[in-house]
Amino acid sequence: MEVKPVPLSLVLPLPLLLSLATFEVCAADNTPLKSTVSNSSNSPTIPVVQQMAALSESANATSGQTEVMAQQFSSQALADNDTWLPQDSDLRILEIRVDSYTFEDVIGAYQYQDIILLPLGALATILDIAIDVGADSASGFVIKEENTFLLDTSRNEVILKGIIGTYNNDLVKILDDDIYVDASLMGDWLNMKFDVDLYGSRVWVRSELKLPFLARIERERRIAKSLSTLNRGKQQYPRHHEAYKNYTLPFLDQTLSINQRYSDTGDDTTVLSTTHATADLFQHESSWYLTMNDQDGVDDFRVTLGRTDPEGTLLGPMNAREYKFGHVSEPRIGLINVPSNLEYGAVVSSYPVGRQNEYDRHRFMGELLPGWEVELYRNNALIGYQQTATNGQYDFQDVPLLFGNNHFRLVFYGPRGEIRETSKQFQPSQAMTKKGEHYYRASTITDEMDEQRSTVQYDYGVSKQLSTTLSFVSIPLQEPTGIVQHNYLGAGLTGYWDALLASATVFDDSESGDALEIDLQTRINSTTIGFKDIHLNQFVSEEYLPGAQEISRSSEVKINTAIPPSFLPRIPVTLGYKRDQFVTGGELVTINNQLSMSTRGVAITNQLTHQQLTDQQATASGSFRVSSNINKIRFRSTLSYTLEPESELTNIALTLDPGKYKDYRLSFGLNHSLQQDLTEYSATAAKLSGKYGLSFGARYNTNNDINLSLNLSFGFGYEPRRERWEPEARSVANMGSVSSRFFIDSNQDGIFDSGDEPIEDVGLRVNGGYSKGRSDEDGILFLTGIPAHQSTNITIAPETLIDPLWGVALDGVQIVPRPGHAIQIDFPIFMSGEIDGTVYLRKNGREFGVGDVEVELVDANNRVIATTKTAYDGFYILSKAPIGDYRVRVSEEQLSTLGLQSSAGESLTIQSDAPFISGIDFTLEAIK
Repeated sequence: MEVKPVPLSLVLPLPLLLSLATFEVCAADNTPLKSTVSNSSNSPTIPVVQQMAALSESANATSGQTEVMAQQFSSQALADNDTWLPQDSDLRILEIRVDSYTFEDVIGAYQYQDIILLPLGALATILDIAIDVGADSASGFVIKEENTFLLDTSRNEVILKGIIGTYNNDLVKILDDDIYVDASLMGDWLNMKFDVDLYGSRVWVRSELKLPFLARIERERRIAKSLSTLNRGKQQYPRHHEAYKNYTLPFLDQTLSINQRYSDTGDDTTVLSTTHATADLFQHESSWYLTMNDQDGVDDFRVTLGRTDPEGTLLGPMNAREYKFGHVSEPRIGLINVPSNLEYGAVVSSYPVGRQNEYDRHRFMGELLPGWEVELYRNNALIGYQQTATNGQYDFQDVPLLFGNNHFRLVFYGPRGEIRETSKQFQPSQAMTKKGEHYYRASTITDEMDEQRSTVQYDYGVSKQLSTTLSFVSIPLQEPTGIVQHNYLGAGLTGYWDALLASATVFDDSESGDALEIDLQTRINSTTIGFKDIHLNQFVSEEYLPGAQEISRSSEVKINTAIPPSFLPRIPVTLGYKRDQFVTGGELVTINNQLSMSTRGVAITNQLTHQQLTDQQATASGSFRVSSNINKIRFRSTLSYTLEPESELTNIALTLDPGKYKDYRLSFGLNHSLQQDLTEYSATAAKLSGKYGLSFGARYNTNNDINLSLNLSFGFGYEPRRERWEPEARSVANMGSVSSRFFIDSNQDGIFDSGDEPIEDVGLRVNGGYSKGRSDEDGILFLTGIPAHQSTNITIAPETLIDPLWGVALDGVQIVPRPGHAIQIDFPIFMSGEIDGTVYLRKNGREFGVGDVEVELVDANNRVIATTKTAYDGFYILSKAPIGDYRVRVSEEQLSTLGLQSSAGESLTIQSDAPFISGIDFTLEAIK
């Protein structure tokens, strides 16, 4: 196929018009929500009388000052988002109404010009919407998990259900306590309507989908004259820890592949088996990986043991968070070493688990079973793709981190059509060590040439804006005279300010010279700019190998920005310029360009690299990728091309997955190499359901080669309560698991024993997310696929408790799952009752209901079991009271403070066959 040369100036607009950035689901950054909810035990409740007064005062002020305020806003012309600061006169106290419910909570909103700014975090908390709000971002989902939500104010971006968009800065304000959003804009984002009535000092919330708190009210059949505040702030659940054991039966991922090849040169058959196992062994977490084939027998074998603790309690006074030995990955030290495959050795670290490797880059590495592929996205742009490596690992090394937020998403595609995603969020500032804190990391390994490699790194936080790093690296280098052991000493300073990150690092080598690296990063509006300058004085390392083309200086500039949306969607743009100068003279100039675009479920990315070496012909090559997932129909294509020295297409790859057909998924592929004039066609049929995975594939190319493959895969998770393996079609060995049990605790001792009744069809939530699993007839739910080595909240899904009188003794725990071990958690549930009544105040011969009175439920030992407050009309409800004998009374402390006395408290008995007790009333009057 002959392709005529295409000028570079004509090719560049094509990627610009066809660029893409796929969406990213962020994880919760675990930043506590900031809201006006005041019903927690640690926050004073705003009395109803005070709230009514505040609302009335706000309404009167608004009514009387509308014209004056309009003149003020007009004269001040507050159009600058960065300079506007709220004044007391801008505050509007609003009550919240949803359907027929009025919350006792009020929120503080601000009037800015002609818009009303509502607090996103406070409303999400009150309405029970799973959105977490941080300092400058918010993430989560709206009512349903598929309604994903991500707000990044540093980039002026909002991502709704995977679709990226921008917004007017005047409509979003970041204040100390919350992120405030224009009522209309927030309604568009959350698919709701917020009608603000300034004269009535209230905001009406309307949603087509039922809000979570309404569903909960219906489920529990609450009968109350006034809805008490729903405090849904982040809870701190008790920590549940299970010690490492000498041994446990392993979790297994097993794949078996049989390939038959027919060709003109002969036929052959290959068989490949891959086993990945994890388990507790010798009081440690162990990981085993074994590959075998019919020709070599054992092809690869590795084993790793270690421990991980996010709290940093390992190895006594060393306060380590992680240590491993066996086959481990060597930490990377910039300018020096280039880690490769897992090698035998040991590593120990006190750095926070999951923290980025370096302030300006990160390494993504993990297990990748045969037949799987993985894509890496940064800020919705595809930046990397890998297929199964021979060592069963994916490894994206030296992935650059941009100044500001970096949202990464790893998307895994399985051989049977599986799709699995993980996400991480990094900021360069997160690599800064806080003032007074210090971290260390050390490793030693023996490489494949039996040479010793060692690294030591130490970080210390000097001040809020400055941290320092000390490094030592000892590695072997192949030189003309043979292998020489090089020992490097390094020191660095890193400073971070609001709009600037700067670092300087110097290294000295015992066997060569020295190196100096200066790095600057900043952001101007939504554009990030990075500059790096490296000076090498007769310096060699694995990154700068000795040789004729020895580098003396390397300078680099990177710009990341975006073309605003117009008739095309927003187009992220990355530009890079790098210049390497050689000791012998001459230079190598490399220019990189990436354009991305995402629209209507279609993602497009173009990457282009141009290189010019002194006195050499320039080269330019690129790849153009298109990916879509519309109505569960997946399509991916990659076009590889060169522009210099010749302009031509070099390869075309297409993959079409038309979706499920009953229990099967089909996939078709085409790969055409223009340079080799070779075309390959492929088709795969995969079984989706059941307890194992099965796929059959066929490939044919124009050289008359035919390949047939059969792949069998399955996972086994060991359920400790039943003492048996539970088959899983998905991978389980690298994930955490939980074995939970739900039962009616008849004697309320918290232990499952004789007479306790298992509960069926109860579910769990993992970090607030939905899980399909339900307990069986034995009350047991085995849940796997939980991310390992991360603090995780495991809670009962309240909507699965069918009886509103079931009380939960333990509604949740915090765990740190580890691979190869199922954490056992018991959830005792007890029968409860409900008590209601009214508190009256007698004054001047009249009695009327009074609000904000504390009513207590005490047991036979005079211990307070539960408390509540009366509504504005004196009505109260004490819910979820366990079966037993009690007494109801008005708080003696409150009576003493107010100088009141109460009618005597009543004794009562809550029984399983009579759980509702009504009419327990009290009369208060002044002490005479």
